[in-house]
Amino acid sequence: MLISATLAAAMALAPSKPYFDVQLRPGQTVENIFERTLFRETPHRISGYAVYHISGVGRDRVDFVTSASYYGRGSVVNLKSSALLRADGLYYGADKPTLATDSSGAFFNNWIWGKPPARLAAGTTWRYRIPAAWELGPSGVQTATVLSLDPLNDRIVLQRVGSGVGAPLGETLPKIDGVTPAWGKTTWKGVTIVRRGLIESDEVAVRHELIVPRSATKPQHVVIMIEQIELGQVPYGGGLP
Repeated sequence: MLISATLAAAMALAPSKPYFDVQLRPGQTVENIFERTLFRETPHRISGYAVYHISGVGRDRVDFVTSASYYGRGSVVNLKSSALLRADGLYYGADKPTLATDSSGAFFNNWIWGKPPARLAAGTTWRYRIPAAWELGPSGVQTATVLSLDPLNDRIVLQRVGSGVGAPLGETLPKIDGVTPAWGKTTWKGVTIVRRGLIESDEVAVRHELIVPRSATKPQHVVIMIEQIELGQVPYGGGLP
């Protein structure tokens, strides 16, 4: 019996839920390391280590106690919080939930990535507009692509490529050549590994164009600012399967 190419492709699609639904239990621990590097005129780096002790799991909700240490900058210890895993994005905070606008974190975030298709395969893509400014960039259009799937371990490798114009969330610029620059086009590209709704590894590089107006000594010109964020889950942390 012959099967059409279209039908064969449809049969090859796998349900996406196992890759993105968080499957944690109370008593488990998630640990990750993170680093953000910025180069504007001189390099600047923020890095650290975070631990999430899972205390409760409900429908679309994970309660945890977290501690984070920022190298050279101090620590936050035993902070009770929650992750609310909603269809419109990830929210943190048990009492006053706040939208997660980080470029990455412990949990997969629909607000940054968009909602993945219900069924997917290697090569599946989806386009999504990030609706507002976020940690590393402005509102912009992003294309996500499935690079590979590991169905035995519910692990998926994703690529994200996007662009937009404007300032990242909460960012201001110092004067360059005596004048205040404006944010131009921002582009980003990264690769992320997700397993059962948790971020195992994430790396994203961002390129900002800063438009510097004409000054007394220079014509209008563009300065490039580069950022990169890396996040990795500590292997075998806390007895995760």
